[in-house]
Amino acid sequence: MVDDFDGKVVIVTGATSGIGFATALAFAEKGARLILSGRDAIDPVVSQCRAQGAEAFGISGDLREAELCRAIIAEAIGRFGTVDVLINNAGFGVSGGVETVDEEQLRAVWEVNFLGAFRLSRLVTPVMRQHGGGAILFTTALAGMYGMANAVAYSTSKAAIINLCKSMTMELSRDGITCNCVSPGPVDTPMLQEAIDVYGITCDGFRAASPTGRIATAQDVANALLFLSSGAARSINGHVLVVDNGMYAGMFTPRPA
Repeated sequence: MVDDFDGKVVIVTGATSGIGFATALAFAEKGARLILSGRDAIDPVVSQCRAQGAEAFGISGDLREAELCRAIIAEAIGRFGTVDVLINNAGFGVSGGVETVDEEQLRAVWEVNFLGAFRLSRLVTPVMRQHGGGAILFTTALAGMYGMANAVAYSTSKAAIINLCKSMTMELSRDGITCNCVSPGPVDTPMLQEAIDVYGITCDGFRAASPTGRIATAQDVANALLFLSSGAARSINGHVLVVDNGMYAGMFTPRPA
């Protein structure tokens, strides 16, 4: 069902670790041509994608810089002539509530999580329109779908992304461009460890709150992004696909023994 990426041009941001790394490899295995971006060293993920036989190129930098967004799109156009799929995955968070969050840190989170995705989406839209359409995806979070204490920067930026996606759906659908979100719950990545350090919730605690008794892997989220980017999902548009083992279906309470 999702084997239609041979030769497709795919951009993945936040590709140097976690969900982004797994997503880049998933597209590489399907034969996509890749432009990968991340703040950390980009060569390891590029090398692994090339080992899968994919054409892959990387750009390191901080998405707070508008010039990086322009460079990413220019790299895709320069090397491949178009963009078929944009995966807006880059993001991070800082602790702090409405009274305690540092305003400069809040701004930095918003500039990466929201403005970086907004800029890339705006830049790629005319390219996709010119070539008959495409798919724009956003990695959001459960934190953007409900209130979360001590995470005002992260949760509000992710909530804004969800509404950006829906607004873009209303504007771009007639151009053959679909826009969707994947909203993970706890995922076994380095970012989860950061949350554990801040909130003192253990992996066992997250598992206890999950109806299935497990937490997602980066590959689970990559599979969802792969599906929503594919032709099999062409009638799914403006949607938020939750990948959380059922946690959003009910209250965050331990399941019965």
